[in-house]
Order: sequence, then C-alpha cells, then structure tokens
Amino acid sequence: MKKYFEFFVLGILIFYLAVFWFLPSSSNYSVYFGEGESMTPTFNTGDLLIFKSPEGKVKPGMIVVYEHKEKTRSHRVISVDGQNLTTKGDGKEEPDPWSVSTSDVKGVYLFKIRFLGYLLTFVVETPFGEILLSTFLIVILAGLFIVYEIINKNSALRRTFRNLAKGKP
Repeated sequence: MKKYFEFFVLGILIFYLAVFWFLPSSSNYSVYFGEGESMTPTFNTGDLLIFKSPEGKVKPGMIVVYEHKEKTRSHRVISVDGQNLTTKGDGKEEPDPWSVSTSDVKGVYLFKIRFLGYLLTFVVETPFGEILLSTFLIVILAGLFIVYEIINKNSALRRTFRNLAKGKP
C-alpha cells in the first residue's frame, strides 16, 4: 500500500511540474487549449493539446499548430506543395481557404488530455488561478498523506492489540 501511495503522489507531482514548468519552458514542446469545433471529433474545446516542434518534413495526415491572422490554429495537413501546406479541420468538409507556410508551423500534434484545458484556462485567465490550483493540489496531497498515516497507524494499533491479546508486550 505504501508503494502505491508514493507512486501516486510522485505521479501527481511529476504531472504538475511537467504541465506548469517543463512543457511551457521547453523550446521543443508547446501546450495549447482546444478551442472551437473545427477539429471535432479528434479533439474538442477544453482539451489540452501537446505539440512538439516540427522535426523534418511535415507530411499529409499530420496535425499542426500554426499562426494565421494573429490566431493560433491547429488543423490537419491534407497536402504539401513545396513550402506551402493545405490544411483542413477534421470537422469541416472543405480545406481552409488559405495556405500555410512551413515556416509558420509551430508544432506537430503529439497527444491530448481531455478536459484539462478548462482547468488550465481558468488558471491562466484568473488572477489567483495558479495559487488556487497549487493550494488545491497541496490540500489533496496533504489529505492523502493524512489518510495514509491514519491507515498506517491503525494497522500498528491493530498489531499492538493483537500482540496484547496473545500475551506479548
């Protein structure tokens, strides 16, 4: 039980550090929030999207994130013509009416975490969001530690009572 608890707490801490410290400060990875319905059902509003810097050629079928008219977009590449990409949202019938230069591509999609974008949007857009989230995580970890200690102490108490019942000190 102790090992599972330690792995659980360690997992929460690693996840927290990865999302709030490592990924945003890394030049190779980017975190974006799913917005709109153009990529439904691949991802939805509220999904946290992890992208990696494009290494090598961008190929049809890849989902890329890019800037277009001062807005960050993530769409699937449907064709490549030299340095220009034709993209399309999975939820759309027609390709985008603009072409995307390969130099505008900021990242290639790796994976998503469903609904975590809502939480992180709250954290980013509210003045005390990060403080509230950090406090919440500390309270959860402290609560888990207290519960673990109570269970651990009760096991020790049970052993003590069993030993006393058997006549052992």
